[in-house]
Amino acid sequence: MKIIRLKSNLTVILDNGKTLTNNNCDDEMYNYVMACQDNEEEVKAVMAPEFYKRKEEIETKTKMLSEMNDSEYLTVKGKSVYIESVSQLTVPEDLAIALYNAEQEGDEELVQTYINFWTLASLNPDSRARTNLFWFLNRYGMKISSSGLFVAYRNVELKSEGSDISSDLAAFISDEYSRIKFKNKKAPKNYTVYTTENDRDNYRTCKNNQISKIKDNLLEEHDQLIEIGNLEKLYKKLGTDDTTPVYTDSHSRSFRIKIGEPVSMPRKDCDAVQENTCSRGLHVAGKSWLSRNYFGNRSLIVLVNPADVVAVPPQDNYGKMRTCAYYPIGIATRDDEGEIIDENIEDGFEDDFLGIISFEGEINNEDLSSYSINIPSIPELDRENIFERLDEMKQEIANRHAD
Repeated sequence: MKIIRLKSNLTVILDNGKTLTNNNCDDEMYNYVMACQDNEEEVKAVMAPEFYKRKEEIETKTKMLSEMNDSEYLTVKGKSVYIESVSQLTVPEDLAIALYNAEQEGDEELVQTYINFWTLASLNPDSRARTNLFWFLNRYGMKISSSGLFVAYRNVELKSEGSDISSDLAAFISDEYSRIKFKNKKAPKNYTVYTTENDRDNYRTCKNNQISKIKDNLLEEHDQLIEIGNLEKLYKKLGTDDTTPVYTDSHSRSFRIKIGEPVSMPRKDCDAVQENTCSRGLHVAGKSWLSRNYFGNRSLIVLVNPADVVAVPPQDNYGKMRTCAYYPIGIATRDDEGEIIDENIEDGFEDDFLGIISFEGEINNEDLSSYSINIPSIPELDRENIFERLDEMKQEIANRHAD
């Protein structure tokens, strides 16, 4: 090995005649190369770090592909990975690795979450959206539910205040519902929302069987309990009753947006060009995007079906995507600095949205008439198999509720 330095230019000639050059050499690099001249691999790593890093990545991926041959769920063909129980579509690398790691850790619920996610993603007719989505979700911290849907956020404006349930009460109901159901994994039907005569704007929740005790304690304090209602029934009322708040988008102000009511637009009216970062479609984002307070002063938590994603911008610094449908499930709470408070849910949190959709024909449901799932004509998709998978996913939800 020959080492030649001329000011900031360092040239290393390896024993096989190959030449490595670095134009940003300082004393530290030069001294290190001199000390490592008996270790050719170490010298390569210093002289061409990007190349060497890429080489290591390729070796790691090749090793993992070999190990994936033993997976119960993944099938390796050449350099491509498939979940053949779902479709013959190539699984994105990040998703394949995540599923494989979950399988190795014995986390069956997380494995099923990723398989459900890929089942729904396989119904997306746009190959780039299918490929980039899982990477995007990880990049911007968006979690995936047990049904395969993912959590996103969007800003809205208040269009009309509720006559029966105010926007403040609606925010409390949705926040408590999310906390109890998603974080604490308890049943919201077992909780009551109440306030008191002396502090009407301070809403609280308690278990149904505790309400009498709280009422007696308040009487001793010369206060009176005001029972607002059952948490689960109040939450469902947000999307089904005209006496609850209505929100809208700040751009067109044409959409009616309510908690528990799907929002959709024709996919053909959305711009599917991934590089167009701000264009036609329903915009959703990660929490970091909403911290900028763009497009509305209230923030919603929404569930999105991977099949409905239209465009996933490939840039690393752009945390917003376009969809043709989303399902508002709550109003995001912010801290004193305006940042969205993390709801502390992880991949695999329980949801029941798919459980209320009937999978017949062009999957639809009378209660959610504004929302439908279409199975695209993709050669790699077996229509009958997809219907079976969706029915299995629906049954999984039913079994969880039975437990």
